[in-house]
Order: sequence, then structure tokens, then C-alpha cells
Amino acid sequence: MPDELAKDKVRVVAVNPGPVGTQLGAKVMQGIAQMMNAPLEAVKENMMKQSAPMGKIASPQDIANTITFLASVRAGAISGTAVNVDAAGSRGLA
Repeated sequence: MPDELAKDKVRVVAVNPGPVGTQLGAKVMQGIAQMMNAPLEAVKENMMKQSAPMGKIASPQDIANTITFLASVRAGAISGTAVNVDAAGSRGLA
């Protein structure tokens, strides 16, 4: 698709968010803790080790900032790719 649209100066970029800190995400964590019969803090800590090596979970604002940048003229040469916004959670995955 990027090749087809490039002639019209249309850029194609996918944004792949990882876990995002939202109220829904917090409810999911609580559900996992209950299913595992484990303390919520232990579940959070394990999740951070597994999928958030930067020590944080992306915020909705992190996702919005990325999209805002990609839609700006400053990202005018970016097309035909995907951007992971996951605090390095997808590291090593191809």
C-alpha cells in the first residue's frame, strides 16, 4: 500500500501500542491477580519484568504523542513502516 499511495504524497505508518496504562488495563490486572490467586502488586511486578523493560507502561499520552509526531511535517520521510510504542516490550521480536 505505501508504494501505491506514495505518488499521491500519502504516507502509511502503523502504530503498534503495547500495554497501555488505562482503567481497563487496571481491571485486567486485577482479574489476572484474582485468577492466579496472587497479590496484585506481584502480578504488576511480573508483568513489568516480562513486557516493560523500560520500567514503565505506555500512557495514552505516549500513544497520542507518537501519532501527533507521525502526522507532522517533521516525520515527512517516514512511510511504509510500523512504530512500536511499548517501552521496548517487543524487543527481539521480528
